[in-house]
Amino acid sequence: MKVTKKILTFLLLGLFLSSCDFRIEIDFGDEDSTTAVSSDKKSSSSSKSSSNSSTNKLSSDSSKNNNSSSTNKTSTSSTNKSSSTTTSNSTTTTSSSSKQESSSTTTTSSSSSSSSSTETSTSSSTSSPSVDSSSSSSVDTNTYLYDKVEEELNVHYIDLGVSGDSILIDYGNYEILIDAGGNKTAGTNIIVPYLREYVEDNTIELTINTHGHEDHMAGYVGLANKDGVFSAFSYGTIVDPGEGYENLKNNNGDLTDLQVQYNEKRDAKIAEGSTYYTIRDIFDNNLERWTIAPDLTLTFLYQKYYDIPYTKTSQNLNDYSICTLLEYQDFKFLFTGDLEKKGEESLVENNELPEIDVYKAGHHGSDTASNDCLVDMIKPKMSIFTADSLGDTYKFPHPEAIDRLSKYSTTYYASYFNGHIVVNMKKDEKTINVNCSDRNDSFKIEPYLACYPTIEAIAAIGSFSSKSDAVLQKIETAEALYSALTTEQKEYVYNYSKLVTAREKYDKL
Repeated sequence: MKVTKKILTFLLLGLFLSSCDFRIEIDFGDEDSTTAVSSDKKSSSSSKSSSNSSTNKLSSDSSKNNNSSSTNKTSTSSTNKSSSTTTSNSTTTTSSSSKQESSSTTTTSSSSSSSSSTETSTSSSTSSPSVDSSSSSSVDTNTYLYDKVEEELNVHYIDLGVSGDSILIDYGNYEILIDAGGNKTAGTNIIVPYLREYVEDNTIELTINTHGHEDHMAGYVGLANKDGVFSAFSYGTIVDPGEGYENLKNNNGDLTDLQVQYNEKRDAKIAEGSTYYTIRDIFDNNLERWTIAPDLTLTFLYQKYYDIPYTKTSQNLNDYSICTLLEYQDFKFLFTGDLEKKGEESLVENNELPEIDVYKAGHHGSDTASNDCLVDMIKPKMSIFTADSLGDTYKFPHPEAIDRLSKYSTTYYASYFNGHIVVNMKKDEKTINVNCSDRNDSFKIEPYLACYPTIEAIAAIGSFSSKSDAVLQKIETAEALYSALTTEQKEYVYNYSKLVTAREKYDKL
């Protein structure tokens, strides 16, 4: 019996020690191992959140991993249905987390790079970006497309020398390019050199061609035997209107030569590993919201023309423009391409648009755009005209558009007047800074509207090859109007050199 008691005692003691040993491992582990356990739990929770609210993760995975649009879109759509509310909540959490983890940026960044290498084996050119910046903090790449919180955002409205759009959104080493237009010369000689100053890793994470007109597309192609915007850079994701919604040269459905060239250059990038989505793919796969970082989101905005096949005889290609909303901290930017009245009406009907801080005036400031239905909803504080009408007769921006915008906008910039326009915002600051390549003073609407009859008179001269009373009268009328302007007003007559040339030519005939 004593032996039995001893055996029983030893057994109980062994069980007790075994139990104590287990507790000792957990309770007396160092601080790092405790943190690791906590971190693992967060990772598990984050994965679940990503699965439920994964527009952002989907966009990241898609832009990094897809070599073929048709193959990959099917697999992504089933796993990445997203909820904006959940995304917003996870954004707040991670933002807070990233501030706490800023001291361990190197470790987290290294971990992120390793993870992204595994995910991006299909294309090295579209791997997760790495930023050497001591002032930026790391974030969770399962939730965000970019692995840093940067100190500033810059939005560049590039002066193309002609009317047209090319807008670079530059956030550390994450770049978005909206259009590469103007013409082929602008693409090769202006846009490519400009982008090379800012796209340090030679990769543009996302480019959006809003629609197929030359002044929004030609720069992608560029001059023959020289770099255009497509050939000069690698791309993570390319978005455009897609087949059936492209620019046509006749009623038979034949594409314009430029559209064919654009498609060839784009398809070459897809073959290299870029992901490609039409705007319909974006909405079919719930990819409309791209959360790039805790403080930066790009949203594709729906409007009905995305789903109405284009015909040259009955539709206006401008209304097919892809529209996006950029949100940085509390600042909001709106890009509507060349959207005109019908498109703007659809945009307003389908979206709860917020008030906008910086609005790229639709269709370069044309009177066909920036209609009351849109302007009264977005109430833009600042309007920017990507207009440079020296060599054409569009005479942008139009007084009618300015009149509608002036109800809300107090500040204006125009590429022909200011040159390259860079809108800068610093992290945690509430002010917008604007820097321009030619002149930093804002575009004033009073002197511009006063000189507009002169601009119209100069444009009306047109071309001529012989002397006539009609031509002379046009030249003299324009000269008289110009002479009556104040010094400040004369600064806004962007086509004055055309008047000088017309006079010189007429006198030599």
